[in-house]
Amino acid sequence: MKRAAYIAFTAAILLAAGVGGTAGAAQAAADSEGPGLIGTIVMGRIASLHLTDQQKAELKGVLKAHGPTLRPLIRQYVSERRALRALMGAEQTDEAAIRAQFAKAAAIGSELAVERARLTREFRGILTPEQVSRIRKMQEKRVARVDRFLARVAGAVE
Repeated sequence: MKRAAYIAFTAAILLAAGVGGTAGAAQAAADSEGPGLIGTIVMGRIASLHLTDQQKAELKGVLKAHGPTLRPLIRQYVSERRALRALMGAEQTDEAAIRAQFAKAAAIGSELAVERARLTREFRGILTPEQVSRIRKMQEKRVARVDRFLARVAGAVE
């Protein structure tokens, strides 16, 4: 359980800092009993920040304060996105239902984005400028990987 709590903690930090990717990844990490692939990646990323014990404690305190808001939002967002995927893969295409379900997921996504911005602001107050810089570099690398992937996909389609 302690390991799962640590994974959820690191996933939430990276999610809030913009490094962790999706709410689905955070949910998968939070629900896992062991690190698995996502937990291993998250722990590697957080380790590169070289957090002090005091920073870890402060970040845990912030997360604990936001946990009652974050946990249900992440679970609800994942649930709504799964429902959307189910509608999109159904035998009969119901465009109105898909649009309505997407709007539900988007509304929850916007709440998650606001909460992420709040956490990011609080985390940056705890992290050193060098640690914030490292996070930004990780974000830039992630964006570059996505751009390379999109370029490959576009090239394959042409």
